[in-house]
Amino acid sequence: MQMKPSVFVGENFNRNLKQMCKLLEDDQVFIIGVHGMAGVGKTALVTYIENDINRTWKSSFKHVFFITVSRDFSIFKLQNDVANRIGMTLDGDDERIRAKKLSLALEGKEKSVLILDDVWKNIDQEKVGIPLSVNGIKLILTSRLEHVCYKMDCLPDSIIRMEPLSDEEAWELFLLKLGNHATPAKLPDEVENIARSIAKECSGLPLGISVMARTMKGVTDDIHWWRHSLNKLQNFAMEEKIFDMLKLSYDNLTDKNMQNCFLSCALYHGIGRKELVFKLFDEGLINDTTSLERMLAEGLTIVDNLKDHSLLLEDDYLHMHGLVRNMGCQILNLNHRYMVKCNEGLTKVPAMLDWTTDLKKVSLMNNNIKEIPKGASPKCPNLSTLLFSGNPLCHIPGCFFSNMNALAVLDLSCNPFLTLLPKTVSNLKSLVSLLLGGCKLLEYVPPLGQLQELTRLDISGTSIKNVPQGLEMLTNLKWLDLSKNYKLTLLPGSVLPGLTNMQYLDIRYNYGSAKVNAEDVRGMTLLEHFAGSFHDCDSFNNYVLATLDRGCGPKTYNLHLGIGPGYRLDFSCDYNFPANDDCRIVSFGDCTKLDHVLPSDIARLCIAENKQWRCLCDVLSFRSSSSLMHINIQVCPKLECLFCLKSPCSLCSNLRNLESLNLKNLEGLAFIWKDFPPGGMFSDIKYLVVSKCHKIEKLLTNGPLLQLKSLVTLDVKCCYLLREIFTTEDVGRVKEITLPRLTRLEFRDLPLLETVWPGTLVCGLSPKLNIIDCPKLTCPILQSHS
Repeated sequence: MQMKPSVFVGENFNRNLKQMCKLLEDDQVFIIGVHGMAGVGKTALVTYIENDINRTWKSSFKHVFFITVSRDFSIFKLQNDVANRIGMTLDGDDERIRAKKLSLALEGKEKSVLILDDVWKNIDQEKVGIPLSVNGIKLILTSRLEHVCYKMDCLPDSIIRMEPLSDEEAWELFLLKLGNHATPAKLPDEVENIARSIAKECSGLPLGISVMARTMKGVTDDIHWWRHSLNKLQNFAMEEKIFDMLKLSYDNLTDKNMQNCFLSCALYHGIGRKELVFKLFDEGLINDTTSLERMLAEGLTIVDNLKDHSLLLEDDYLHMHGLVRNMGCQILNLNHRYMVKCNEGLTKVPAMLDWTTDLKKVSLMNNNIKEIPKGASPKCPNLSTLLFSGNPLCHIPGCFFSNMNALAVLDLSCNPFLTLLPKTVSNLKSLVSLLLGGCKLLEYVPPLGQLQELTRLDISGTSIKNVPQGLEMLTNLKWLDLSKNYKLTLLPGSVLPGLTNMQYLDIRYNYGSAKVNAEDVRGMTLLEHFAGSFHDCDSFNNYVLATLDRGCGPKTYNLHLGIGPGYRLDFSCDYNFPANDDCRIVSFGDCTKLDHVLPSDIARLCIAENKQWRCLCDVLSFRSSSSLMHINIQVCPKLECLFCLKSPCSLCSNLRNLESLNLKNLEGLAFIWKDFPPGGMFSDIKYLVVSKCHKIEKLLTNGPLLQLKSLVTLDVKCCYLLREIFTTEDVGRVKEITLPRLTRLEFRDLPLLETVWPGTLVCGLSPKLNIIDCPKLTCPILQSHS
């Protein structure tokens, strides 16, 4: 097959073409999906395939039929379109009879490819009369909606996902379309820079690039035309053909609330999934707010729907394609109620003339605005949302908020140079959400007692020393984040007991006096997630026994006790919101007392920088059976052994669910298990990581080893006295060890290591062995388990 005609560019196109050819040649693939946003080149790809089948695939396929479906689809209309395309006439109104006739006619066209372009909803092939897996008939469909491909029985490997072009590929296509007869245009130097900017504004979308190039044909040397076109694009104005094509995806969101969610997303340049859900919650766009868990479920469903419609893209963050965002902003600006100027490099706030009285929402996120002029007081009585995060803002004049009485959402987060908020914030009685997280130098927040509508308050990562005055009066508050305020003092019994409607409370990572007693949170019966440090061991035990173990506490939690962090070991869980059951965490720093009761439903135990404990069983216990799955221990110099392995021991006897053990920098630890208890106590361990435990000479003895049947990963590094991974006791009797699930072994920086196992180590399928800086090690004999 000819690989690339001159009007198509890009490695993506070549890759998609190769994948299409492979799928067409596969006798087991009957339906091929092509998915991507509007204008990304889906129709171009299948049109090329149609032409190429007619040109060079006659030996494989005798016929190819191309039908455009579009949004006004109906079974009856599609039957007529297919019939007309294959050269037959369908009579009558009975769709079932028509389907049988059409199916027979298509079966007679053996070795055929039927292309359905621009499909917007699931099409029942049987009702239409499209036979599959008969006489070599294949179906190719294109759709902006990924779920349509799945509902029409496309397998994941049979869906071609089309992506925008890179900047260079976009420029190449722009020049081709600007030129004539597949010859790239040549531009004067002074025009080329502007033309490149126009191509870049199209964000790699072939439709936008092609339309803009055709628009600029004939004005090659007129630089003012180029500047005018660039200015229009940068101000969210685009050619009607592009706008109309993109807006179809918006119009297809038949639910009005979903459309409003899309328009709200246009206010942001790049945002995490859960943070976007919180923003939609702040905007009142999530209906189910009875609990945080249900709110998150609805919000993430909205996000997935927008992605499915190709209106949101996701890499590390959620974002909109540049032209889709322009389309959204253009819809917003039809009502002249929105000002969206995020990530535009602004150094000043927009002129006061732009702050009109009908403004509803303003986004100035992620710019370079350092100050708001003295005396600036926009008259915006209808303004409900002001997003000012991600700026180097140093000062806000007191009068700035004076005429914003309807303000419901105020986001000033991530302004690292802001030291105080003006007192006029105290008068914003309509505020529902006040976000100040990441304002590192912020020392003063004015009294908040009048903000009775406030439901979400984030004052994390600041330099405040005291909680804002009147915080205890905010009885409607559901979400409070006071974490990472290292100077904060929070006296037990002072603020928290009155906040009885709390659903989310985070007071983590406060090394000073921001600690709680059990009584502070006992009255929060609606609390779904709690993260914080306890004042002392008695208060910690009291909360565990009287609240968590009685089933009266939050579903997820992150509890800390002791001096120092205790939590920094584990980054595999998203602590910002309880997304899963793994977020039931207890962490310990340096603790002097020896009697700590662990919650029975704990999932993760983290211990760091404890200078007192010698054995975990001496200091930790359960009152009932436990669900503990993960243990992480780091920098505990006196820890000599992990578990006593004696009976009765409430800790050892409740470790049957343990899946991972991560040990780092334990200089007093001589062995992990000296003896191993019967009964498969640790038989569920999948991941064992040991690092910088320099006293260990032999990692595992035969007894423990033979019980580790679930082990998947063994990672050992920087243990300078380690000589053997598995001990050679009774090696004459045991020449082969079977660990049927072990697929990854890594040994790094182990200068004295000589042996993993002298016999054969039977592992899982295709085990991966990685050995780095182990000069004395003889490579072990590994064998895949049959």
